[in-house]
Amino acid sequence: VTVSGSGAFNALTYTFNNTFNDNYYDGLYVNSTGAITISNLTASDNGASGLFGDGAELYTGSKPVTLSGANIFNDNLNYGLLVQSLGAIKSSNLIANSNGDHGAYLDNSLATAQPVTLTGASQFKYDDGNGLYITSAGAITLSNITANYSTGGYGALLVNSFVGSSSAVTLGGANNFNGNSSTGLSVSSNGLITLNNITANDSLNSSGADLNTSSAYGVKLTGVNTFNNNHYRGLNVSADGTLSLSKITANYNATGNGVYLDNTGAATPKPITVSGYLTLDNNYEGLSISSLGAVKLSSVSVTNTLSGNGADIYNDWSGASGGVTLSGVNIFNDNHVSGLNVYSLGAITLSSVTASSNDGGFGVNAYN
Repeated sequence: VTVSGSGAFNALTYTFNNTFNDNYYDGLYVNSTGAITISNLTASDNGASGLFGDGAELYTGSKPVTLSGANIFNDNLNYGLLVQSLGAIKSSNLIANSNGDHGAYLDNSLATAQPVTLTGASQFKYDDGNGLYITSAGAITLSNITANYSTGGYGALLVNSFVGSSSAVTLGGANNFNGNSSTGLSVSSNGLITLNNITANDSLNSSGADLNTSSAYGVKLTGVNTFNNNHYRGLNVSADGTLSLSKITANYNATGNGVYLDNTGAATPKPITVSGYLTLDNNYEGLSISSLGAVKLSSVSVTNTLSGNGADIYNDWSGASGGVTLSGVNIFNDNHVSGLNVYSLGAITLSSVTASSNDGGFGVNAYN
């Protein structure tokens, strides 16, 4: 089906159940200057031509695109779902599996701070490009995302770091990014990044999660978070603001750190805090933290690194302020070089530390 609109107030609305399967080219193509509203859209197995075939292509001007109900885009020759708009993009319960390119590509990056929102639970598995790819100048708000086993790209690639944008990226619910060819979850933003219950394991060629924000808003990671068995780092965070993380496990990451945290780009010193626990075992390298602000960690266990130290914590950079505090019970055993290295311009406070059987260095080396 191809639908075109040219009037200033034209709008397209499909209600009830809408199915566009097994077509020679696209399942559904819409180009409208008005709003596009569709419920319960299924567009699968399209592209029999072998030339091109997306499940659905939706284009509109400054009006929104809204998909409600359950929306399914599987086994298409190219994209499962492609949306380009100057307005808001919203979908519920989006499923896009086994497509020949991106599972879903949602783009309103040329708009002025219009949001992209996915509600309910959405799934992107076995796509040949990225499972989920969002570019926006506005807020990106998602919940309950599963983006696994992309064979040629990221599980989810979320970008709203465009010049002039300061909108947030938020993932609520429980979110899984496992077994992808590239990074499981990659976020690039100029706003606050807030993520909850992230599992990002088994990346074949890169890290579990890569989080970057160039603003002073920083990164918040809540809930229970796991980053295991990735080719490079488990969790990689680079920010210019406060980092507040909770309950992190990062084991068996093959060629990089289990966890790497850096907010030294901040204009003024911003803290790094990890609450709950921080557990790293059998990584190539363990924990690396660099900050201009105070570093506070709770119940850290870093063991069995294959190269380097168990944990390196640095806040002794020019202009740094604040100390380093480890509370709870902390273990740094059986690492390749030293167990724990701390370099700070402030006070260093360590509680209940065990650092034994480290092969080539100190148990603990603390310098201020």
